[in-house]
Amino acid sequence: MNADIQDSITPKLQQFIDKLPNATEIALEAGMQLIRTQVLAEVPIDTGNLYESIAGNTRDSIFEVHKNEKPMFGYIGTKSDANSGTPYALRVEFGFFGADSLGRNYSQQGQFFFSIGLSHAEQSLTETMSDVLSYQLGL
Repeated sequence: MNADIQDSITPKLQQFIDKLPNATEIALEAGMQLIRTQVLAEVPIDTGNLYESIAGNTRDSIFEVHKNEKPMFGYIGTKSDANSGTPYALRVEFGFFGADSLGRNYSQQGQFFFSIGLSHAEQSLTETMSDVLSYQLGL
């Protein structure tokens, strides 16, 4: 390769490499926001607690990007421990039949709000994340 061409490409390539982690994090956040919006459109609302926890309006809400993990990943949802305000999120999603830990009996069909919302988001997720990456990287 011609030394002049290599000298002009190397700094540009390094700039691209330097921008990539932050651009990827921003694209992942944009994708997660799209998913959250689609999931919220499907959440069944009784008291509003489940909706508010996914929307990010409660102490139990989780919207995290784990950027130091390999591979980088994100988490949207609610805390699922017993102290959470919405421990029933999995029951609403998948259904529950039988007695719970308090002896209450349930025969609850799953409503699959998260699965349906994710399915709707998949249609534009790749395009959204690609657009954000392109913009962040100046492509």
